[in-house]
Amino acid sequence: MHSTILVELKKIVLLSFVLVLLSTAVAVMHACMFIRPVEAGGTIYIRADGSVDPQTAPIQRDGARYTLTGNITSDVNGIVIERDDMAFNGAGYSIQGTEQAYDYYFDYKGIYVSGRSNVTIKNTGIKGFTCGIHINSSSHNTLFGNKITNNRYGVFLCDSSYNIMFGNNITANEYYGIFLSNSSFNCISKNEVIGNFDAGIFLTIYSSCNVISGNYIKPRGGGVWIWQYSKNNSFIGNIVENRYATDLSLCSNNHIYGNSFMNNTVQVSIHNSTNLWDNGFEGNYWSDYNGKDTDGDGVGDTPYIIDENNQDNYPLMNFPNPQEQMRILYYDLLRKFSELLANHNNLDANFSRLNATYNELESLQETTMDELNRIRNLLYVFIVTTFIFTFTTGYFAIRKPKAESEPKTT
Repeated sequence: MHSTILVELKKIVLLSFVLVLLSTAVAVMHACMFIRPVEAGGTIYIRADGSVDPQTAPIQRDGARYTLTGNITSDVNGIVIERDDMAFNGAGYSIQGTEQAYDYYFDYKGIYVSGRSNVTIKNTGIKGFTCGIHINSSSHNTLFGNKITNNRYGVFLCDSSYNIMFGNNITANEYYGIFLSNSSFNCISKNEVIGNFDAGIFLTIYSSCNVISGNYIKPRGGGVWIWQYSKNNSFIGNIVENRYATDLSLCSNNHIYGNSFMNNTVQVSIHNSTNLWDNGFEGNYWSDYNGKDTDGDGVGDTPYIIDENNQDNYPLMNFPNPQEQMRILYYDLLRKFSELLANHNNLDANFSRLNATYNELESLQETTMDELNRIRNLLYVFIVTTFIFTFTTGYFAIRKPKAESEPKTT
């Protein structure tokens, strides 16, 4: 009796196990019917009218907010933004480029923004393109919390101003992490710029009045390069370590202080450049500084000599803490604001003078035109009078007088 019950139980257990296997297999087959492998697609456009093209793209729109709802793989440009006043949230998803998108000769971008303003791009992973994010001829845009890795260029700003890059991770790009060309008045702050081969941050060709603050820069090649007439930039409160820290060429009057230059093979390379390495009371921390601090104020007694035209007069003895860096940045921004305000006042005064001069010239022009009109009218009268006089004189000169009749003889 008991053996019969055990046999029946075994049959029931075996049957249940078989049913579970069959249901699992059916579920897997059903899922495979709907899960498609990720294929490389074409460019997704956010058009000027706000529409998403193509409509099947994994982007959800809510007014001016666009949210990525899945990963994107592209062998051309990933996303091209053609509208202003919008926010793009990657929501942790990625835009992945193929081998073709990475090819230097095709120059494809993960996200491309040209001629736009007030665009925010955040929380997006971008990998495998010629350029991760390319901002061209655009202003007042924000890049926040993005992870940009394994591209040829990380972020490229060209002819763009008043943009903000904050809290991004820009890692292992082949050439430069952040590249600015002819771009001014941008803020690059609190980014991790790690393992980029040529340079972490590169400013060139008249890229001026930018603020670079609070970044952690650990390059495979150069740390920060400032080249070709880029001036009045503020490089404050950054950490640069482990390689070639700073390279300055044909640039002057950049403000570099409150930074930590740690364990670099070359701290600074200078070519035809004269810059400011302290703010009058604090300079930078140099891991190879050998000076002393006899009064214990945290500042070295002797300058840190870079070359005959560049020296840090107040080298810091200790690694600046974040609060100190923020304080230094605050005062620098305050100084920058004062300078901009003074420039604004000067421009306003110059505009007022030019406007007054223009009004004077306009009044003088009207007076001159009235005088010229009077002279022209007199000239017309003179020409007409001269013509009549000449014609009359000529007429009487060529007219033959009648012959006098001879007297009759008788």
